[in-house]
Amino acid sequence: MRILIVDDQAENRYLLEALLKGGGHDVKGLSNGAEAMESLRERDYDLIVSDILMPVMDGFELCRKIRKDDSLRDIPFIVYTATYTGPKDEEFAKMIGANRFIVKPCEPDDFIQAIEETMEAEATRPGSRPKVEENEQEILKLYNERLVRKLEKKMEDLEKEIKRRKEAENTLRARERKYRLLTDNTLDVIWSMSPEMVFTYVNPAIESVSGEPPSRWIGTGLREHVLEEEYGRIIRIVAEEVGRGTEGNGVVFETSVLNDRKEAVPVEIHGRVLFDERGNPFTIQGVARDIRDRKRAEADRDRMAEQLRQSQKMEGIGRLAGGIAHDFNNLMTVVMGYCEMARGKLEGHAEALRDIDEVAKAGKRATDLTRQLLAFSRKQILNPQVLDLNQTAANLEKMLQRILREDIELVFRAHPDIRKVKADRSQIEQVIMNLTVNARDSMPAGGKLTIETSNVDFDEEDANRHPMAEPGSYVMLAVSDSGVGMDEKTLKHIFEPFFTTKKGTKGTGLGLSTVYGIVEQSGGHIEVHSEPDKGTTFEIYLPATRDEKTAERPGPRPRKPSRGSETLLVVEDDAAVRAVVIAMLEGSGYTILEARNGAEAREISGKEGRVIHLLLSDVVMPGMSGHELARQIEKRHPGIKVLFMSGYTDDAIQQRGVSDPDTAFIGKPFTQAELTRKIRNVLDGTEEA
Repeated sequence: MRILIVDDQAENRYLLEALLKGGGHDVKGLSNGAEAMESLRERDYDLIVSDILMPVMDGFELCRKIRKDDSLRDIPFIVYTATYTGPKDEEFAKMIGANRFIVKPCEPDDFIQAIEETMEAEATRPGSRPKVEENEQEILKLYNERLVRKLEKKMEDLEKEIKRRKEAENTLRARERKYRLLTDNTLDVIWSMSPEMVFTYVNPAIESVSGEPPSRWIGTGLREHVLEEEYGRIIRIVAEEVGRGTEGNGVVFETSVLNDRKEAVPVEIHGRVLFDERGNPFTIQGVARDIRDRKRAEADRDRMAEQLRQSQKMEGIGRLAGGIAHDFNNLMTVVMGYCEMARGKLEGHAEALRDIDEVAKAGKRATDLTRQLLAFSRKQILNPQVLDLNQTAANLEKMLQRILREDIELVFRAHPDIRKVKADRSQIEQVIMNLTVNARDSMPAGGKLTIETSNVDFDEEDANRHPMAEPGSYVMLAVSDSGVGMDEKTLKHIFEPFFTTKKGTKGTGLGLSTVYGIVEQSGGHIEVHSEPDKGTTFEIYLPATRDEKTAERPGPRPRKPSRGSETLLVVEDDAAVRAVVIAMLEGSGYTILEARNGAEAREISGKEGRVIHLLLSDVVMPGMSGHELARQIEKRHPGIKVLFMSGYTDDAIQQRGVSDPDTAFIGKPFTQAELTRKIRNVLDGTEEA
């Protein structure tokens, strides 16, 4: 059956066409009565279904014209309308020739049934349909009345609709202003993209991330704003989300965007894909958060964690070094002492003297190694003095020139108003010497070595960038070379004892370990900057001091043993050390009383009438420390002089109470000349502070 649908609402036509075509009918849809009349003249139809209110020509007028046309008046006509004011509408429709009057909405089955009933009634109707011209005037009058009422009703409905839409628009604008205010002022970047990865919206926060306004982003593709490898990764993430076919919780991942200088800025993306009712993606939206501060904090945390691990590792190695120092120093005291005494007995025996000298040289090297280990472990006995680093470095210039080759240029850049530091002069000189040797070896083809001093102030922010430093005033001593440099893997190990990149026997691996320990024990810290083929810079930061009195360089110490005749009480738990010390002192004219520990010493010192001029005691002994022993003996012998000796490190000694700077102390190993000179100074009251 050929059916003509006349309705100015496209969706209404679409629904009726779908319903009737599903029943196998040939259906054509038009939007007003005038179009319908033209189509009726071009082809035949079996049924007309029309709305009433339409532009150009309404449904009532269309029905009248059809019923007045001899060639068309027999076509069944159904009025299908939502504009219904009462039963008179249906009476009027039938008066002008409509077969049926159906009010929208209508169930599909009822609508089909109405069509079938209409067609059955037409099939049984006898003859041709009579014309309706005899009631033309009445019809026109009623038609006009009905049309006016329906237009009034339509206007009322239209006014209501306009009012409703205005209210909705006002609500929408208010919401839009609210959300625009939020999106324009949030610190996070809010964005949306088409499925083709083209930006359709970006809020102003993008400028703080990329340095470019939203207008530079909207309408451009994602590929323009990210690194190529990141673009591929993001595409894969989006494809996985699209593949799920439903809106889930979205994805969270980190990537980076390019700023106006083409630098990668790290961001955290929270994104999701939105789908239409057919399951097709129609937009991608989300939030991008600038995580530069978080990345810096994570880097600082990782760096500090690595420094903590490194510090703990170095501390563990330091404890090992300190643990062996006592026994090793005791052994070297015996070796060096007997070598020195044997040499005095072998005058005229050149060959034997040469052998003894070789033993002494080996002992000296072993002693130096021990001192380097103790320097690394920050457990030396230091003699802090107020120093001018400019002067300290200048005094070494000639020596440094001798260390360096002719193809290495030495440059010294001194700050004109350098602050003072408090440190052990000989140890700082050792630092400069070790760094110079290290720099020389890193420049096999020659180059430039620069020693530089400057004043540096660290505030809280600076201290965060230099985790080993506390806020305050510092003096920086920098030693830079133009050598081969080091990679990051090497930099992690350079301060570890016995680690060296030098081939063969060119290095012990203790030079930089010594530097590290001296600087740390002096209250400072050291930083290293190096890249392969770009040279290396060691920056040493020492705390500045307000004390302006600088130290004098001590004169040369006498090499020959000092002599005396006083009575000395020697207390030492190590038999070999005790024997060599007694031999040294007796050979220098002193009367010796010996004891293995504090209890024996106390018993010896308690004998009536015994005069003891000086107590020479080891610090760390079983049962009673040297400090406690000295206190008890001083009660029995007021005015007795005391000299402590030890092969232990400084913290072990301080824990036993020997921390007063006025306390006389000599560290093992020592020579006969050093020991007797120290004893003579203590007895004579000329001991240096």
